[in-house]
Amino acid sequence: MKLNKVYALILAVVMVLSASVVALADNIVVVTTPINEVYVDGISVPVVGEIPDFSANIDSDAGYKFIGFGGRGFIAWYCVDDDAYLTEDDVFESGKTYHLNIHLGVKDDYYFALNENDWYVVEAYINGEAVPEDAYSKLHGYTEQVAMGLTLEYIPLEKHEINIYNGFAIDESGMTVYSACAGEKITIIAED
Repeated sequence: MKLNKVYALILAVVMVLSASVVALADNIVVVTTPINEVYVDGISVPVVGEIPDFSANIDSDAGYKFIGFGGRGFIAWYCVDDDAYLTEDDVFESGKTYHLNIHLGVKDDYYFALNENDWYVVEAYINGEAVPEDAYSKLHGYTEQVAMGLTLEYIPLEKHEINIYNGFAIDESGMTVYSACAGEKITIIAED
């Protein structure tokens, strides 16, 4: 009989405590903000003979941050042809294809926006250029809404020397240039 009274008392205490917890839970407000756009800049595009750039910038007010992933930093350069990640001592080689991997995570009270198919609806930009939707990935081992990867494919630019006689060449900022990569705009000015 005493044992039943003890059980009844314990059950009553548990019920009162659980009711209190539920009441508290009803008053908790969790505010989360979706991230619909991601901007990363300051990454140098690969140029044959140069070392990879492992630095980048994110606005400090953004709801996301860089995160390390897979034992690497937040930026990884991968050579598709060699099936190997680059180190800070490697250089880009002519004719090879490279992937730039950027790993992002959310700050407290933010999440990466997903659609009804559980896929990102985030617009991403690297150095001002839109990242194609097929370049997004969910980082394994993380909840989908708190970590994402961006992968872009690059073929390193070939640097070409510029030889001009009786004149000079300038880039868009007005600086004299002696070499340029494919697609880089320069102006040639002939001297009188």
